[in-house]
Amino acid sequence: MSTEDLNKLFKKSADSVVYSWPGVVEADDLAQELWLWYLGSPAVQAKISESDYPLAARLTTMQAHRIASVKREANARFSSQIKYSAEDIKNALSGETLWSELIDDMTAGLDSLRIRNPDYAAAIEARYLGHEQPKAGADRTRLSRAVTALAEETNRVLRQKFDRAIPSEAVTYEEYSEGKAFRTLNDGPGSKRRVFPEAVNNSQNIFDSEFNGIPGIDMYRSWVQPEMYPRERPARIETWHENDREDCWSE
Repeated sequence: MSTEDLNKLFKKSADSVVYSWPGVVEADDLAQELWLWYLGSPAVQAKISESDYPLAARLTTMQAHRIASVKREANARFSSQIKYSAEDIKNALSGETLWSELIDDMTAGLDSLRIRNPDYAAAIEARYLGHEQPKAGADRTRLSRAVTALAEETNRVLRQKFDRAIPSEAVTYEEYSEGKAFRTLNDGPGSKRRVFPEAVNNSQNIFDSEFNGIPGIDMYRSWVQPEMYPRERPARIETWHENDREDCWSE
């Protein structure tokens, strides 16, 4: 596709998606985000170029929904509106969610649960890492309560996270490193838009060419863009690389 064709494709996808996400993102901003997604990944460029128009439109529309979803979730997190349910946690444990923030928060919650209630943590590990089905009614009840406890612990850890001070948008990296010029999420307009100063660069992308050839990289990329890797396994814990499993489940 030519640059003009791509621009029309991204604009059409953005226009169609913003109506599903009122107040979350503007169509022009979403189209720009699609350009960043496209230009930032040779794999995406190759997939779009080899696709016919209907498939390319479907791929970009799915990505536009994903971008809008992430923005809404980020807004909710920064305004402390989010609260994970036991069902959210169960879906994450089962590999039925690709929301990376939930996985990170749940991992922190599980670390805390191991300290506060090791029996519940052990029940979760046995079921979702060891694939041991609960045999008796009492075991099933204990597992259900363990998942609920993990949801509560994850929410508690998340609340503590947002109660802590965060760096101001205006501070330099040196000031951030030295702990200066901090403010909380409730310090007024603009303080909820960015957690780290602009000097901190977190733009590394799993689709960057430097990751090519790493064992299992296509599996990890499929968790972000599953439609581009239809032959890869779903994002379940048992499909993680052994080092990642050790990081998540180690004492």
